Amino acid sequence: MVALGFIYVVFMSHLSYILLEKREDFYKEKMFWYLIIGLMACLYLTAMIFKLF
Repeated sequence: MVALGFIYVVFMSHLSYILLEKREDFYKEKMFWYLIIGLMACLYLTAMIFKLF
């Protein structure tokens, strides 16, 4: 659970950096889309873990 929290903090901090740094063209960055896909995968895995318990 601590590892998932750390992953969420890292994803959100890097996403906020990209959004604040590249205000107009943030969606053109590959890293932005990689982070969105990774965040969605983590959310899906977290939902699966909580559904099991």
